[in-house]
Amino acid sequence: MTSYFQYRRAAISELEARISEIQALVSSSEGLFASNRRLDALIEAIKAKGRMQKLGKIDTTIENQVINILRQAVYEVDEYNRLSGHKAAVMTVDISPDSKLIASGSVDKTIKLWAQN
Repeated sequence: MTSYFQYRRAAISELEARISEIQALVSSSEGLFASNRRLDALIEAIKAKGRMQKLGKIDTTIENQVINILRQAVYEVDEYNRLSGHKAAVMTVDISPDSKLIASGSVDKTIKLWAQN
């Protein structure tokens, strides 16, 4: 009988530790997002979602936190620059030493030079 209660206590402690880990990932993602480290925020949100799925049934409050931070990381990312113009995949990119020009080479056999506008 005693070993059963010890087992239950250990299982509950493990569950609480995993939930704390998920909450830490959510907090980390929020901080990274606020620090404009959007890709890192997305990675942390994905980790939180993955760990949440492994647990299966979880408190709806934590589930909502994970879903909200994942949505924020995915949908609220701003695009700053885009190099459009090639008709096929870009296979190489290089930046000039003074960072004023970017050269891109594509499968469509074109090379484009890009300058800051």
